[in-house]
Amino acid sequence: MYALNHFYANVFDELGVNLATGIQIHIFGVDDKAASTVYSDKIKTSKTNPITTAVFATDGGVIEFWGAAATYDVLIVDDEGNCRFVPDFSHSQHHRIVLDKSSVLKHMVVPLSFNDNSETDSGVDLIEGSWIVDAALEVVDIDATETVDAGTLTGGTNADPNGLLAATAVGVAGFVALAGSDATTYGAFLIKADQSGSNVKSGHHIASGDELSITSTGSAGSDTFTGYLHILYVLLR
Repeated sequence: MYALNHFYANVFDELGVNLATGIQIHIFGVDDKAASTVYSDKIKTSKTNPITTAVFATDGGVIEFWGAAATYDVLIVDDEGNCRFVPDFSHSQHHRIVLDKSSVLKHMVVPLSFNDNSETDSGVDLIEGSWIVDAALEVVDIDATETVDAGTLTGGTNADPNGLLAATAVGVAGFVALAGSDATTYGAFLIKADQSGSNVKSGHHIASGDELSITSTGSAGSDTFTGYLHILYVLLR
């Protein structure tokens, strides 16, 4: 028999109401920060990752999957734009997850893994109709002399693959200090010209029809970086 661990959890809102529909689950490796291969059962029947809202409902409104690792990083997003990041989601400990729907200010965490100058889709989407307030990069595994861009998938409506981060250095572990008016660390979504023509820190509206897929692109030669993209956003409606 395959040596797989069984992961499951119920999702509740801040009032204790069980959320059995409208949930999407993204599962990432704790070490490599890449989308993980997961299964529907202990005999390795394949399962989609992310687990779609339809599959979540079919599973009885329970997060459930099998995997070879002991823990995973899990991002939960509902169909109203609420989200919850659960680092080190354990098969033996996490069976109840609270998704707070009370505040309009949200914090999305997107794991990023290195790529050699090749735009890579994280599988996670921005929230249509939201206002992006800020973004930050947390470097876990460094890649000396290299940088990373983050934004939305090339080719889509109003897409910008470095709209959130632009050539942001990944040579030092921890949170990268992004300059408040520097268009070489913040991307064009968050740095805009004011009425005098000077660059200022701004926000960005994700309009209906805009590209939503969050991507990252490492500089040429990037081969060790891993980290997290933190996105603060407001649900406007």
